[in-house]
Amino acid sequence: MTQDIQETLLHLFESVRHDPESLPSLPLDGWHEGSAEWRLLDSFRGMVEQMQELIHQLRQAEEQLREKETQYL
Repeated sequence: MTQDIQETLLHLFESVRHDPESLPSLPLDGWHEGSAEWRLLDSFRGMVEQMQELIHQLRQAEEQLREKETQYL
């Protein structure tokens, strides 16, 4: 793995760690489509999108639970 992709991935992970609800811009244009670096960044994007969907689902479930709790109080 090249130093450039390592630094890019570290920066992206740090961005998501600080704000898991926003997807940082991914510099896919910097690498040839299908290259190992491009696939890493594309996989990172997929992982973050799945994580964001799970966060959304958990928040919805939490809100539904709160609504049900207020019904029974």
